Amino acid sequence: MYHSLLGDFESRRAEEFYLDVMRCLTPEQKWQIAINLWEMAVEAARANVRAEQPDWPEARVRATVAQRILEANGGAARLPTASH
Repeated sequence: MYHSLLGDFESRRAEEFYLDVMRCLTPEQKWQIAINLWEMAVEAARANVRAEQPDWPEARVRATVAQRILEANGGAARLPTASH
């Protein structure tokens, strides 16, 4: 296993291949990849909250996910809480 700043790769050659592919992408393609990764992460967080609290309404699940994202990114802001 080869460890680098970009993550773990099977080899240095695998990392070089990854970098070559990334260099060939347009800025728009790179943004689309970033958006897709963001959406996958948010959906994974929603699934986690739903598994923890299956009876919560969707609005509360979304608010909890948003709060967790804020906290994970160093945000100190608190979202308004709705009465339940």
